[in-house]
Amino acid sequence: MNLKGIDPEQYKMNYEPEPDILESILKQANYKQIQFEEPFSHNVTSMSKCLRQRWFKWYDYPRIKKEPDPIYEAWGWMGNAVEDHIIDLTKKAGIYRAEQVRVKQRDPNISGAIDIIIELDGRLYPVEVKSAKTESFQDTKEFVCQHCRGKMWKTAKFCKLCGAEEKPIERVLWPGAESKISFDYYCQLQMYLYLVSNSGKVLNGKPVIFDQGFLWYYNKNTGDQVIHRVQYDERIVDWLIEKTIEFDQCIESGDMPARMFHAHITRFGIGTKSDWHCRFCDYKYNCYENEILQKNPKFFEKERDENGN
Repeated sequence: MNLKGIDPEQYKMNYEPEPDILESILKQANYKQIQFEEPFSHNVTSMSKCLRQRWFKWYDYPRIKKEPDPIYEAWGWMGNAVEDHIIDLTKKAGIYRAEQVRVKQRDPNISGAIDIIIELDGRLYPVEVKSAKTESFQDTKEFVCQHCRGKMWKTAKFCKLCGAEEKPIERVLWPGAESKISFDYYCQLQMYLYLVSNSGKVLNGKPVIFDQGFLWYYNKNTGDQVIHRVQYDERIVDWLIEKTIEFDQCIESGDMPARMFHAHITRFGIGTKSDWHCRFCDYKYNCYENEILQKNPKFFEKERDENGN
């Protein structure tokens, strides 16, 4: 065959995948996929969590038994629907560039997937989409007087500060002392900024380097939306990587890591004055078993539910 004039690196080959044919062949052959073990990787979503909680999960300690709750299941489905909705919005706005972009690094092994990448004014930004309850929006927007900008109730008919008899206007609070976002979500986005900028990824011919990203909140109760611009925070990234290395060392040595949060123990179990991370942790009774038994030796004689009842 004469290959004169053919550049193997540039030649456009004519081919297409045939998954249906492959599936038919494998089915007829009773083929079973060989499962290769992937090296353990820390997921970005768990890197800010308590090291001891991650320890119990690593060693497959029994979790607290919880009754199935249709509401939580529905919220899970809604989270996926919200992400699809935001992707659709960015496509219609002409700023969508990619979705579910996998990122990873070795030593320590870290991986994750960015929800969306958008382009604004020629710059690429990662977007992390989060659906949240109304409580998460209490500090992301407020109502103010049209004249003096004093805070007002949403249904107020006049301003108590200046006396203006006009309805309040809604003001979105951007990142700052008054605006709150989840620390875990903040850490998650920080790791995406770090991982992509150090991965050498190229999108549409452009090297991807992130120093900013967006947290896009969607209120699952009202449909309200708020976007937060997040700046790269090297201090947080260093802390997260140090935590990850420490966890790997604990697994290697067999030493249980220290708690990151603390609970108030009573004879009824985990008290209401406890840090919320401990109150709602699936492994709280594994973590505080000895302390609880000191307060109440009969506490574990019957099976406990998630509220300690």
